[in-house]
Amino acid sequence: MKVSFQTLASEIWRIRYEWKIYRRFLDSLEGHVSGVMLDLNQMLEREDDEEQREFLRELNEDDYYDFQQFKAILLNSFFTASYALFERHLRQLFQIPEGEKFYASRAALYLTKLGIAFLIDTPEWNSINRFTAIRNKVVHEGGVVEKEWSYLDYAKGKGIIEPPPLHIKVTRRFCDEACSDFVNFLIKVHEAIHSDANLVETADSLGQSNNPVQVEKASIWGYLRAVDWTNKTARLERLVGKPVPLKFGDELAEDMRRFATKYAKIQGEGVIGPDDEWMTVNVAAITGTRNKFEPFDMEEFLARPRKPSDFKALPQLPPDDDFDVDDFNRIIREGRNVGLGRKE
Repeated sequence: MKVSFQTLASEIWRIRYEWKIYRRFLDSLEGHVSGVMLDLNQMLEREDDEEQREFLRELNEDDYYDFQQFKAILLNSFFTASYALFERHLRQLFQIPEGEKFYASRAALYLTKLGIAFLIDTPEWNSINRFTAIRNKVVHEGGVVEKEWSYLDYAKGKGIIEPPPLHIKVTRRFCDEACSDFVNFLIKVHEAIHSDANLVETADSLGQSNNPVQVEKASIWGYLRAVDWTNKTARLERLVGKPVPLKFGDELAEDMRRFATKYAKIQGEGVIGPDDEWMTVNVAAITGTRNKFEPFDMEEFLARPRKPSDFKALPQLPPDDDFDVDDFNRIIREGRNVGLGRKE
């Protein structure tokens, strides 16, 4: 089925977003657990008296052990949940009915049927095969492994095997690597299935061909420059980063004209190059609701006409030495009126 560049970009953004939510959840929980364990260690390090330190160590030993176990359970659970999310995305990609059994290990068969079996030779797929074996051990056997297990050397090399009795305890680094491989493989499948959307062709229009690209949702602020209503292009100059080439449709021509040279917010979908810079953004909406925390448009401010102040017209203080508060307040009010060009 042929899809548009925008549709493919949206699907890829959804994949990245779901894993981003998963990782944010893990950051919160793991950060709390690691913080408690760090506090316990620092409390022991601050104690100079050896006997008191040993007393505190024994007193908090159970808590420290419990948090170690909780962290191990948390990471193992995160890994298996990530694997389940990966399988769910594959089901959607291969359009497998909910009632039909499906395992990621069978993905090679579907890739072959779709004519994109070449993805089986990618580094991500090789890693996913190992993740499958590890996931099965964790889910079906509580993470316990035998010495004859074919993936034991790989797991040891990744630092996720505890001493005898051998069992799996995944690390945060391992979870991050697994998530990256899951996401990258799913994106490769999306691009292969919908190759007619041709992401690279969009990049070629800006002279950026032969570079790997990523598609992301865009929400960026900057100064709108070089608006071309004939070719429907523009440039967004940001305070940080390179200028971003923009493309827009006829429906946004009036908005682009209205915000030309202004500081505005651009929303849409775009291509990010290997240097993490925007190569192009297709504009879906543009707004300019600037608040006090947003950058000040100095060019616009300097271009405003100004009325010179007439200092001679300002009222003078009375020559006597007596200071009268009422006179002072009257003079201040009159001075403001003169500066604003108003008369009472």
